[in-house]
Amino acid sequence: LDADNDGVLNTADAFPLDATESRDTDEDGVGDNADQDADDDGVYDEDDAFPLDDTESKDLDGDGIGDNVDDDLDGDGWLNTVEISCGTDKNEENSRRLTMVICPQFMTIVIPKVSRKCCILVIRSYEIRFDVDNE
Repeated sequence: LDADNDGVLNTADAFPLDATESRDTDEDGVGDNADQDADDDGVYDEDDAFPLDDTESKDLDGDGIGDNVDDDLDGDGWLNTVEISCGTDKNEENSRRLTMVICPQFMTIVIPKVSRKCCILVIRSYEIRFDVDNE
C-alpha cells in the first residue's frame, strides 16, 4: 500500500501520508527533502559533500572519498603520512618544500622542484631508483 502515491510503500515510507517526503535519515521528524541538515552532522546539506552520511562532510580533492578516511586528501598521489613525514602540506595539491627533505622512516630523499614533478631517490638495500615523473 502507498497511501500518498509517492512510489514508496507505506512500510518503507517515513511519511506515508506526505507525497513530498519518504525518508528521514537523521530521524529528527523532518523529512530529508525539507531538512537543511539531513544527516544531522552540523553541516548544512548545501555545504556537505556527503549530505546523508553523518561521518563525512568534506571531500577536498573531489574523489568521492570523504576526508575522514581519504589516505591522500589533496589527490596529488602522495599519501598523507608521507607528506606529513616529508614536511609538505597534505591539504595542498601543489605543496612542495624548497629544500631537500630526508624521510628516514621511509628511506626516501625528496628533492622538490618548482614544477609539479619531483625527483625521488629511493634507496632500499642496494636498489636505487629515480622517479622523475612522480608516477
